[in-house]
Amino acid sequence: MPDGANPSAKEDGNFIIGPTHNPAPEMAANEGVPNGDVFEFTLESKDSRIYPSIAREPNTFAVPDPTDPNKVIVNGYPARYTRRVAVYVPKRYVPGMEAPFIVGADGADRTLFTAFDNLIAEHR
Repeated sequence: MPDGANPSAKEDGNFIIGPTHNPAPEMAANEGVPNGDVFEFTLESKDSRIYPSIAREPNTFAVPDPTDPNKVIVNGYPARYTRRVAVYVPKRYVPGMEAPFIVGADGADRTLFTAFDNLIAEHR
């Protein structure tokens, strides 16, 4: 649909409602900007101290905890799993130096690493 147009209440589908936006300039690779290193590996649940191995019981759903409305109860059982992990390290990082970090839970996003490179180069 063109910008500014809205679907009728009878239409079904996926719609973008609102103006489209040009990509942020930080998302494009720039020549001369130092690129950080990305280390990728597979995390195995057996190596985790926090989530060693758990899976949800099939055909079950999380339910509110009657004693704490901020929590849910999930029926689970031990099961091994693996997860792909990507760690971005800025080009000028010095081992042992404190540095901010960000954790993304939906897989590696290479455009995010490009934005980091550009923002770091601009001291932003």
